[in-house]
Amino acid sequence: NLSSVLPKHFILLVAFSSEEKMGIDILWHNQTLFKQPEVFDYAYLPESFEYRGGQLQALAECIKPCFQGLRPGNCRIIGETATGKTTSIKLVFHEAEQESKDVYFVHVNGSVFSHPFAIFSRIHKEILGYEPPSSGVPLKDIYEKIFIHLEKKKKMLMVALDDAAYISDLNKVVYDLLRVYELFRVKTGVWIVGVPGDAFALDEKSASVFAGQHIVFPRYREDELFSILKKRAEYGLYKGVVSDDVLRRIAGITF
Repeated sequence: NLSSVLPKHFILLVAFSSEEKMGIDILWHNQTLFKQPEVFDYAYLPESFEYRGGQLQALAECIKPCFQGLRPGNCRIIGETATGKTTSIKLVFHEAEQESKDVYFVHVNGSVFSHPFAIFSRIHKEILGYEPPSSGVPLKDIYEKIFIHLEKKKKMLMVALDDAAYISDLNKVVYDLLRVYELFRVKTGVWIVGVPGDAFALDEKSASVFAGQHIVFPRYREDELFSILKKRAEYGLYKGVVSDDVLRRIAGITF
């Protein structure tokens, strides 16, 4: 057992292929395979995001009215897991924040913030910079505090509800966000994000105020997956760490 005789301060890397005998390379404790480890972080936003130009443009069109002082467009964003939905939203929000300081762009992960109280607390934190108390404060007070602030500052609000199928009362959240104009002089927009077949159909009352367009994210083709993996490996790993053959195999398995 090699692990019982080797010091703990280095790692064994075992590399082999059908054409080569198995060999052992030692990676010392002060060495690394990773040129930029953050490239492989879930929250990483790539500088180059390919094969989603049409979807990015459609999302940008939904936001465009904000820059003219108009209400942003609502939309449903539909696609399988790992088709670029969340990354596209974050990229568009990031770019829009650079263009206008008159709109708050808030991304909410419905699998983490699944109840109306948690969702509006998340929005409260993004807008006011701190979380409200987790208990002892009614949702109505948090709601009013958010929109009193927005009205006072003359700001708009754009919210993306990601993984919307996890949200326990999606209809209430959507309705309360979009009908806020009846109580405050604030313009709002909502994006509902999910995978095909998710049970997040809106009831008649919420659907009537939502009336959003559909933006579809198709699955990546195998050659597109390979290209994405290759570029990510070039950014994040040192040269020679992973071969194109390995990346093609990964793309094939993923596809």
